[in-house]
Amino acid sequence: MKTLQKLSVIMAVVVMVSVFVVNFASAITPSLSVHTINNDWVRVTVQADSYAPVYLYYMPSGSGSWTSTNSIGTTDANGYFSTTLSSNGYNIPAGTNVYAMVNNQQSSYVNWPYYTNNYNNSTALNLSRNNVQLSQGQTVTVTSTRGSLYISSNTNTNIVNAYANGSVVTLSAPNYSQQGSATVTVCSSNNNTPCATIYVDVQSSHPYNNSWVNVSQTNISLNTGQSQTVTLHGSGSYYLSNSSNSYVASASLNGNELNIRAQNPGNAVITVCSSVYNSNNSNPCVSVNVSVQTASVVTPIYVPVQQEPTTVYLNQVPYTGSSTTNIALFMTALAAWTGGLAYFLVRRKALKA
Repeated sequence: MKTLQKLSVIMAVVVMVSVFVVNFASAITPSLSVHTINNDWVRVTVQADSYAPVYLYYMPSGSGSWTSTNSIGTTDANGYFSTTLSSNGYNIPAGTNVYAMVNNQQSSYVNWPYYTNNYNNSTALNLSRNNVQLSQGQTVTVTSTRGSLYISSNTNTNIVNAYANGSVVTLSAPNYSQQGSATVTVCSSNNNTPCATIYVDVQSSHPYNNSWVNVSQTNISLNTGQSQTVTLHGSGSYYLSNSSNSYVASASLNGNELNIRAQNPGNAVITVCSSVYNSNNSNPCVSVNVSVQTASVVTPIYVPVQQEPTTVYLNQVPYTGSSTTNIALFMTALAAWTGGLAYFLVRRKALKA
């Protein structure tokens, strides 16, 4: 009982240590740097966990408490994020402490740089940046000193999503988007305010530029009812792209194993693709040719088994038989022997008399 209690305590400690190690390793401490671009525009650069939203904390002018922006963007596959913010737009005073929060991890404090206010054209729609580079799966925000923004046009909605809220424009490239360029036109509903243009360039963020996939067997032959597993090798995860004839053969994926089951006689082609783009910005695929035949029926052959004869000894006289006739012979022999014995006893008694 004591040994069991000790083992339970050890297991509990191991679990607690494992949880601590996993939590510790799951998020890194962000690094934050800021520097002035021009006027009141400040470049904000963050290095943190991959594909995580970035929040900036600061004390606005005239306030004694910390305030947080909405997410100013999302880090890319390498954990990198950079954007430009308007100091006046966010009311961030020069010289104040700011820090970034990513995945509930806080960066070190840095001082917001000094800037100048130089907006001589009161009707201009100034944006924090007019050129944006995105990786697939990344989000970036662009700010303006004017509010009531809206998206007037987007030349390529297949690669970038754009929407405006107040003085912030959010640009994002979905994971499934292709590489390419788009021009997003932003306008303000304020009177006499011209529009501004953002040029967006979307790059591939997939880690395998020459992704590939192959299988252990490209041609298999099965009888109806049989199953076979084919092993996949390549980049990333996989998905079933097509089965030319599911009536003939069905297929399912389990990790890197393609399970094929023969349904009915015929031929089928099963296509599997990698989820990772290659250098041609497409998903590499491989096909397995399946041939199914009718399972042959084997007719069983019955061979009669001969019964071994049984030997019975009666007064050292062998009796051999295995049928009803042999039993009758045995009974006859027994009767004869009994009769002979009776005759012998009667004859002996008569001679003594």
